[in-house]
Amino acid sequence: MDHTGRDVLRDALTQHQAGTPLRVVADMSGVSFMDSSGINVLISAHQHLTDAQGWLRIAAPRKPSTAS
Repeated sequence: MDHTGRDVLRDALTQHQAGTPLRVVADMSGVSFMDSSGINVLISAHQHLTDAQGWLRIAAPRKPSTAS
């Protein structure tokens, strides 16, 4: 996840229908890389959802790979 995918991530995390609970679980099991762009989207989505009385949870984060 880098700057090229941040808009897709942001939209997925913050879309909701009026009157529905704002509870989001982000499955990160398929994310092998995330730079500061992705982290900033997660922080912004967390703030947005918290302000709307909801929450964001991160599921299945992967450990960083070690470079050889």
